[in-house]
Order: sequence, then C-alpha cells, then structure tokens
Amino acid sequence: MNKEAFQDVRISFGRCLMNGGLIQEFYEIFLESDPRLPFMFENTDFSEQRELLSHSINLAILFAEGNETGKAGLSKVRKSHSRKELNIPPSMYHLWIDSFLKTVKKLDDQLEEKVLGEWREVLNIAVDYIREGYEE
Repeated sequence: MNKEAFQDVRISFGRCLMNGGLIQEFYEIFLESDPRLPFMFENTDFSEQRELLSHSINLAILFAEGNETGKAGLSKVRKSHSRKELNIPPSMYHLWIDSFLKTVKKLDDQLEEKVLGEWREVLNIAVDYIREGYEE
C-alpha cells in the first residue's frame, strides 16, 4: 500500500468518528453477525471495550504501515486474543472485518469504493498478524 492509501483510510476514520456513534454502531452490527458473539461478550465492560476498539483501529493502521508502535501495540492484542488467553478462534475475524466495513459504509458519507478496499487491506494485514499468533 502507498502513503495515499493510508491517508485515505485515516481521513475516512476521522469522518466516521466525527459523525459519531462509530463504536456503538460497530458493536450493534458485529454482535448481530453471529449467534455465538453475544455469549462471547456477555461479561464485557463495553465502556472500556469501546475505548479499546478505537485504539485498536489506530494500531491496525500503524501496523499496516510498518510502524513499530503499531507492531508493539498489536502484539499485545495478538497475545491477548490467542488460544491461551481470550481464545478468539481465527475463523471469527472475518466477522469483525465485515462488521467494521459495514459500519464505515454507514458512517462515512464520502466513502469511495477505492477507500473501502484500502480499509479492507489495512484490516486484513492487522488481522492476519493477530490470527497467526493464535497458537502461541
């Protein structure tokens, strides 16, 4: 990916945040995407989770750019989501990506298909890294 693609994603993320409800909207879409998810989140403090999600999206963008801060932060997510800790099966991540992209489509009123593809690429890079750590 080139610098322009990362800039496009950042601008889109900013528009989503400015339009409000990004995190709330995401969790509504995400938790409805699979009947197993509400159970997996039943003991979750959503006020804390909302903050973590926003931070994780920033880390994903940084990681995809090759930024060391992004890698360090995403390494913690990778470890916490592994089989030994939260035990998030690698097969579930496509739901997370698809739900986030649906949220972006809903909230970014200037979203272009090109930018949606860039979002998918950024998220796939980050999620692939997290999935690879499942057995660690």
